[in-house]
Amino acid sequence: MVEGIGAQHAEGVDGSVMAEPAALEDLARQALDGDRNALERLVSHLAAAADALARRPCPVVVRMLAALP
Repeated sequence: MVEGIGAQHAEGVDGSVMAEPAALEDLARQALDGDRNALERLVSHLAAAADALARRPCPVVVRMLAALP
């Protein structure tokens, strides 16, 4: 686990919450041990988190749009 990043629970646009970091680490370990189902679940969790982050509005753009007449 990476320390010091300060990541909390990633929340998706639909309100879903990403799995605990420890659970994701367990899935990663299982995937490394050859568990294909664990790999698929890990990728699914990470893809959902990346999608949720991509859909969040950029604060800089929000401020720029708010400043428009």
